[in-house]
This record gives sequence, C-alpha cells and structure tokens, in this order.
Amino acid sequence: MPSIIAIINGKGGVGKTTTSVNLSAALADKKKVLLVDADPQGSTTWWVERGGTNMGFDLAQETEPTLLSSLQKIKGYELAVVDTPPALRSEALEVVVSVADYLILPTPPAPMDLAVLIETLREAIAPVGVAHRVLLTRVDSRSRKEA
Repeated sequence: MPSIIAIINGKGGVGKTTTSVNLSAALADKKKVLLVDADPQGSTTWWVERGGTNMGFDLAQETEPTLLSSLQKIKGYELAVVDTPPALRSEALEVVVSVADYLILPTPPAPMDLAVLIETLREAIAPVGVAHRVLLTRVDSRSRKEA
C-alpha cells in the first residue's frame, strides 16, 4: 500500500506538473514510485514520454474518479505522486484529496495565484483536513520582494 502525495492547486500554470515530475524523479532514488497523471490535459504524460531517458519511476495516466479512489490498494509501490487537474470542482480532484496522505500546493507569489491558493485551501483541503504544505514557484531569488 503506497503513501500518496498529491500535487494540487485550483489554477493551471502554477507548477503542478513540474513539481510532480521532479519530485517523483528525486524520490525514485530511494523508493519505488508511481507517478499518476490525473489531469485530462495529460501534461505529465507528455513531458515524461519526451524525457528520453529512464526517470526511475513508473507512469500511469488515469482520470477516472472510481479508479483514482483505489490508489491506496495499488501493490508494488512505496509511493504514488499524483498530478491533479486544475479545477476545484473536479470529482477526480476531490477523490485524490480524500485518499492522499499529504498534499503539496505549488503557487507563484502573485496576488491572483495566491487568491486561488486560498480558495483551494478553503474548498478542497479544509473539509478533509489532510496534511499539506505550500511550495512557492517562480520566485526570483534576486528580488528581495519575492525572496
């Protein structure tokens, strides 16, 4: 039974796919990892298939809520990382949040992105109460304002 880490945010273009792929590759050095592309856009699958090299983890593309609800029952993996769709009212997102052990919420530090982050926290995470952390993306370390 794998631990499940879901990468979520109600907005697209915030770094969910980049976070999912790189986190999976980093964790695959020590664990047997399954990366699940639960976003109908299939960006994770697109990037991994074009990676050209073995990234050290397995990839599955699955958007069906009924099957996503069974992630905890998958055998042969220590960890499942799930890239979710950018839609708060998505049944697939609700299911993944409900079975996840931990959530990572990537977001740029821009006002519009932070507003959606707060909405995601209130609507998708607070009702379930799963452990989570925010990961700031696209931060310019040369700028005191952002760093």
